[in-house]
Amino acid sequence: MNEMYAVSPTACGSELELRFVLAGFGPSLGRYIGKFPGGWEALMHQSLCEFSALEQARARELLRRYKCALVAARRDYDARLDWLDNARRVQASTSPFTDVICARSQAPEFTNIDSLDWSVRPAPTGRRVPATADEYAKACSMLMQCSARVVIVDPYFRPQLTNRVRPLEALRAVAKEGRCSRIDVIARHSEVVGSGQRDEDVVLAARKRLRQDSRPSVFLHLVDDSASPHEMHMRYLVAESASIRVDKGFEEFRKQLFVDLSLVNATMHQELLRVFFDGDHGFRSLTDADGVQIA
Repeated sequence: MNEMYAVSPTACGSELELRFVLAGFGPSLGRYIGKFPGGWEALMHQSLCEFSALEQARARELLRRYKCALVAARRDYDARLDWLDNARRVQASTSPFTDVICARSQAPEFTNIDSLDWSVRPAPTGRRVPATADEYAKACSMLMQCSARVVIVDPYFRPQLTNRVRPLEALRAVAKEGRCSRIDVIARHSEVVGSGQRDEDVVLAARKRLRQDSRPSVFLHLVDDSASPHEMHMRYLVAESASIRVDKGFEEFRKQLFVDLSLVNATMHQELLRVFFDGDHGFRSLTDADGVQIA
């Protein structure tokens, strides 16, 4: 779910080649392009100068559409060396890219535009991970970083409990490395607020446990979903570009457990966007319509 490739800015000799390369990437496929170096996008646009005017226009539109597949590489880049030598250094390090894609005849040790075949590279759409805060964050890190907003759908999410707060804080920590500014949590009121408790008690307890001096901000939505056809059962992390099904929700357990995380298909993702991201769920909100801010 978090494969990161390095793509040479000169790998593609035409708009069709660029289209073919980019087709293998995106949050819904679990594959990303590391911006290597940090100015990778600018270098890509420079390389388009060799294309015809029509190809340049199409290529620039492609790069705009696939911007959601670009993430910070966070690998050292020595400007005194050329791109290929920098890629060689990274591949020999302890944090190599999943693969390096370059132009034909550039470097025999790397995948080139002619040998690249996405049909024999299954998309990494699922992972089984230990149910710990750090592992949840690793599995969701790239989607969190490339999304401006995410929605956690979990009827049993109790933000006043430490074993829920720790995973949420780990997700926030990786999210703030990218452009994420807001996390919405949708939870079932009857599961979160116990007998004899007030909504205010839950909110205050959550605020005490969550960092208040960090981003992204967190908004809690306590709802009654009993009368809705979209009554919550499964747990999800929903972003604009992809959604992840989270087996048992973002929760740590006293005993060692492994949980399954998997990207949903495109049809399911569009449905989750409509219902939870756009708010077409028909739930009765027991907080403000915009949620109550807890961090």
